[in-house]
Amino acid sequence: MVSLDRSSSPDLEPPAGSLLDMKSALLLEQNAKARIKQLDFDERSGSVVEIAVVTARVGKEYAAVRRKLLALPAEHAPSIHRCKTVADVQERLRVLITRALEELTADGGSTIPTGV
Repeated sequence: MVSLDRSSSPDLEPPAGSLLDMKSALLLEQNAKARIKQLDFDERSGSVVEIAVVTARVGKEYAAVRRKLLALPAEHAPSIHRCKTVADVQERLRVLITRALEELTADGGSTIPTGV
């Protein structure tokens, strides 16, 4: 088995401008191939993902949150306008924002008290 830990063989990297001996070069090549195989396995098993994939996914999720929250004023201005006190407005906004965020969650667990 080829070790994937570089710290166990720090002498594998030659000083700048010099060459490795054949044994060290072969060991370095085997180590690199083992790392590539491990990375390929980890990627196929789902334990690692590409940064670009995660970035795109998070970007889409942030865009959905932004759209949802920016739509609240236009959709709910009439009901907010009917509120009598600042406390009523705060509670109405809290409920609307909480519902909007819950619609975006995967688990859908409600944090809104019943009867609100």
